[in-house]
Amino acid sequence: MSEGISRDQKIEVNENIESPERKQLRELEATDSYVFHGTNVDVEQLEPRQAIDTIAGSDDEPGVHASQVADYAIFMAVAAPLGHSRSGATESNGSIIMDYGVERAVMNRLSDQIIGWVYVFNKKDFRQRRPVEWISDKPVKPIFKIKVSKQDLPKNIEVF
Repeated sequence: MSEGISRDQKIEVNENIESPERKQLRELEATDSYVFHGTNVDVEQLEPRQAIDTIAGSDDEPGVHASQVADYAIFMAVAAPLGHSRSGATESNGSIIMDYGVERAVMNRLSDQIIGWVYVFNKKDFRQRRPVEWISDKPVKPIFKIKVSKQDLPKNIEVF
């Protein structure tokens, strides 16, 4: 760390720098041609699985879940596997506003060594199920995958 720069200032400066990985994902998102799936597991193909919400229980149908929101996939790849987390979406004037939250214990485990993967899929291989959720009931191979880490997370994560 440079002389005369406090740790807090260094973090603030880093938060304003977008990694090449996050920039690439946001550019793909802007084309509206792709959906993204985030996980901490490195695989060649994703298989339909039963989603389970820790509050609501089993989801209604097995599938490969994805979102047109790249930040959501990044959150699911990096922060969600570390413990209790939540995410939500609201629509406002045609825009989607995402809300993220994690327990303090998740933030304590979140280190620079934690990585995840965002799988990029062609949107036409999925059907929209909810405003930020797309699903495929068939196994799907990604077009490609991008390694993501703590630096790629959305900046508006609430700690509870």
